[in-house]
Amino acid sequence: MAYASLLVHVEPDDPASDDRVALAADLASRFHAQLTGLCAITPVYLPPDDIAGVALARSILDEEERRAQKLFDAAQDRFRVAAAHEGVRLAWRSSIDDPEEAIARAALSADLIVLGRPSDVHRAPDPGEVLLMAGRPVLVAPPGVRTMPLRNVVVGWKDGREARRALWDALPILELADDVDVVEITDGHPALADTARMNEVVAYLHRHGVKAQGECRARGAGADADELARYAAERDADMIVVGGYAHSRLREWALGGVTKALIETSPRCCFLSH
Repeated sequence: MAYASLLVHVEPDDPASDDRVALAADLASRFHAQLTGLCAITPVYLPPDDIAGVALARSILDEEERRAQKLFDAAQDRFRVAAAHEGVRLAWRSSIDDPEEAIARAALSADLIVLGRPSDVHRAPDPGEVLLMAGRPVLVAPPGVRTMPLRNVVVGWKDGREARRALWDALPILELADDVDVVEITDGHPALADTARMNEVVAYLHRHGVKAQGECRARGAGADADELARYAAERDADMIVVGGYAHSRLREWALGGVTKALIETSPRCCFLSH
């Protein structure tokens, strides 16, 4: 099992975008996959009351298209420089469109989407929205991360549909990792049922050739996200894999905000699946 096509979001003037593209290119090289860069800019909204006439509206939209094209050209140039990696086939897409919707449409031909932390709402997609809309796993890369040695990957386990989906979607990466730790944060001292379930998860990974071990850990004083982050730090993990428990942007994230907290604060890449 391997990824054949990766999709990465690109911004024209953000150094973190270059880091993200380099990371995506590194992964694409390992899987001999195509890497597609995508840049989308939210269109200008013209309220009906502010439109003096068709000619004025057309003039405003033409100017917006010229401005957007300059940004697209700059983004494509940066993409091709940052993605320069032996053996990686590159493709490019750009559109004046809502970033989340543009990525969701492009995800039709992608196995994995690589995003950064949300910044400019007019250009940067919200990972939670993309996760719900695209039907593909999302890898959120923090600024400054340009490669993943994959010495260790931590899987945050909470038995349910999302965690099982994340485990399956992440298998190509887990198979490359030197070591995989699966951890479940429990409310109290782990029960026999918790341990038995964890043993099943580890056995499943072993059948796929993944070098894995599991642990059930009682929650400490902090939240689940803090506990998981501490565990990943102890293991010096390159990546955290979790089920993406998300609602839309207009509502709170579920699961005590674990996924949201990891996206916003973790110095490690976060692999999300829903």
